[in-house]
Amino acid sequence: MIYELRTYTCYPGTVSKVLEMWEKEGKAMLDPYFKMVGQWTTETGTVNQIITIWEFKDMNHRQEMRNALLAHPGFLEYLAECRQYYITQTAEFLSATALSPIR
Repeated sequence: MIYELRTYTCYPGTVSKVLEMWEKEGKAMLDPYFKMVGQWTTETGTVNQIITIWEFKDMNHRQEMRNALLAHPGFLEYLAECRQYYITQTAEFLSATALSPIR
Protein backbone atom coordinates (compact mmCIF):
# COMPACT_ATOMS: atom_id res chain seq x y z
CA MET A 1 0.00 0.00 0.00
CA ILE A 2 0.96 3.59 -0.51
CA TYR A 3 -0.58 6.60 1.14
CA GLU A 4 -1.02 10.06 -0.32
CA LEU A 5 -0.82 12.86 2.23
CA ARG A 6 -2.69 15.80 0.71
CA THR A 7 -2.51 19.22 2.35
CA TYR A 8 -4.78 22.04 1.22
CA THR A 9 -3.99 25.48 2.61
CA CYS A 10 -7.13 27.58 2.33
CA TYR A 11 -7.77 31.28 2.47
CA PRO A 12 -8.63 32.41 6.02
CA GLY A 13 -12.25 31.77 6.86
CA THR A 14 -12.87 29.25 4.04
CA VAL A 15 -11.97 25.87 5.60
CA SER A 16 -15.55 25.29 6.73
CA LYS A 17 -16.85 26.17 3.24
CA VAL A 18 -14.49 23.66 1.59
CA LEU A 19 -15.41 20.93 4.08
CA GLU A 20 -19.09 21.64 3.51
CA MET A 21 -18.59 21.33 -0.27
CA TRP A 22 -16.71 18.03 0.20
CA GLU A 23 -19.48 16.67 2.42
CA LYS A 24 -22.35 17.75 0.15
CA GLU A 25 -20.81 17.11 -3.28
CA GLY A 26 -17.27 15.80 -3.27
CA LYS A 27 -17.61 12.74 -1.06
CA ALA A 28 -20.10 11.02 -3.37
CA MET A 29 -17.79 11.58 -6.35
CA LEU A 30 -14.57 10.60 -4.56
CA ASP A 31 -15.75 7.51 -2.64
CA PRO A 32 -15.94 5.14 -5.65
CA TYR A 33 -12.31 5.89 -6.55
CA PHE A 34 -10.36 7.03 -3.49
CA LYS A 35 -10.21 5.37 -0.05
CA MET A 36 -9.89 8.02 2.66
CA VAL A 37 -7.83 6.94 5.68
CA GLY A 38 -8.45 10.13 7.60
CA GLN A 39 -8.95 13.88 7.40
CA TRP A 40 -7.98 16.65 9.79
CA THR A 41 -7.82 20.42 10.09
CA THR A 42 -4.91 22.20 11.69
CA GLU A 43 -5.27 23.97 15.02
CA THR A 44 -1.64 25.08 15.50
CA GLY A 45 1.35 25.74 13.27
CA THR A 46 0.16 26.54 9.76
CA VAL A 47 -3.55 27.11 10.22
CA ASN A 48 -6.35 27.07 7.63
CA GLN A 49 -5.24 23.66 6.39
CA ILE A 50 -7.15 20.51 5.54
CA ILE A 51 -5.01 17.38 5.65
CA THR A 52 -6.28 14.19 4.05
CA ILE A 53 -4.67 10.76 3.72
CA TRP A 54 -5.74 8.53 0.82
CA GLU A 55 -4.83 4.84 0.46
CA PHE A 56 -3.90 3.13 -2.82
CA LYS A 57 -2.55 -0.31 -3.73
CA ASP A 58 0.35 1.29 -5.61
CA MET A 59 1.12 4.26 -7.87
CA ASN A 60 -0.50 2.57 -10.87
CA HIS A 61 -3.72 2.09 -8.91
CA ARG A 62 -3.62 5.73 -7.84
CA GLN A 63 -3.23 6.89 -11.46
CA GLU A 64 -6.07 4.63 -12.66
CA MET A 65 -8.38 5.95 -9.95
CA ARG A 66 -7.35 9.54 -10.60
CA ASN A 67 -8.06 9.18 -14.33
CA ALA A 68 -11.46 7.65 -13.58
CA LEU A 69 -12.29 10.44 -11.12
CA LEU A 70 -11.32 13.13 -13.61
CA ALA A 71 -13.74 11.54 -16.10
CA HIS A 72 -16.58 11.42 -13.52
CA PRO A 73 -19.48 13.66 -14.64
CA GLY A 74 -19.37 16.98 -12.82
CA PHE A 75 -16.04 16.43 -11.07
CA LEU A 76 -14.04 19.00 -13.05
CA GLU A 77 -16.63 21.67 -12.31
CA TYR A 78 -16.62 20.73 -8.63
CA LEU A 79 -12.81 20.83 -8.58
CA ALA A 80 -12.76 24.31 -10.16
CA GLU A 81 -15.19 25.54 -7.50
CA CYS A 82 -13.05 24.13 -4.65
CA ARG A 83 -9.79 25.48 -6.02
CA GLN A 84 -10.93 29.07 -5.67
CA TYR A 85 -10.53 28.61 -1.89
CA TYR A 86 -7.02 27.10 -2.02
CA ILE A 87 -3.82 29.07 -1.57
CA THR A 88 -1.63 25.99 -2.00
CA GLN A 89 -2.03 22.25 -2.36
CA THR A 90 0.69 19.65 -1.74
CA ALA A 91 0.86 15.89 -2.16
CA GLU A 92 3.37 13.57 -0.51
CA PHE A 93 3.53 9.82 -1.01
CA LEU A 94 4.21 7.70 2.05
CA SER A 95 5.31 4.09 2.38
CA ALA A 96 4.79 2.35 5.72
CA THR A 97 7.74 1.05 7.69
CA ALA A 98 7.83 -2.35 9.39
CA LEU A 99 6.90 -0.59 12.66
CA SER A 100 3.78 1.07 11.32
CA PRO A 101 0.43 -0.29 12.53
CA ILE A 102 -1.03 0.90 9.19
CA ARG A 103 0.43 -0.84 6.14
